[in-house]
Amino acid sequence: GAGGGLTGYDADKKGSCYNYGTGGTQTSGASSIRCSSSTGTATYVSSSFGSSTCSHTGGGGGYYGGGAGSHTSAGGGSSFISGHNGCDAITESSTSSSITHTGQSTHYSGLYFVDTKMIDGRGYEWTNTKAATSTGMPNHEGTSTMTGNSGNGYAKITYMGNN
Repeated sequence: GAGGGLTGYDADKKGSCYNYGTGGTQTSGASSIRCSSSTGTATYVSSSFGSSTCSHTGGGGGYYGGGAGSHTSAGGGSSFISGHNGCDAITESSTSSSITHTGQSTHYSGLYFVDTKMIDGRGYEWTNTKAATSTGMPNHEGTSTMTGNSGNGYAKITYMGNN
């Protein structure tokens, strides 16, 4: 599943009888879900933070990672930009085993970005919710759009000068 928004997407390929990953959110890592071919229901199997305990696919990394998949696809990770509407920063006292959130978008350092633009791997822009239509994700050169990015993640920061 694509990542890069406030919430990552669930895996696109949800094969029967195999685990597939859900998308990460602003406050938690995602899960693997087992599809049932006979009943059409889903059962939550385990929690994942952008890694795989299954045999094939690890979830996408990010602020919180996507769920792992087994013989099928994994979920996408979520994104975080300090100061971006809808983001939920962690407290300074958080540790990897005990994370608490502030309910605010600004990082505990007090540093934040202004005029942010968050576009997920499917080309949807996010404020505190996903836009209704996709405008496309800019390619690395900024000359056109693309869908998704294979390999490592990618961020482009443009210096706008002092105001």
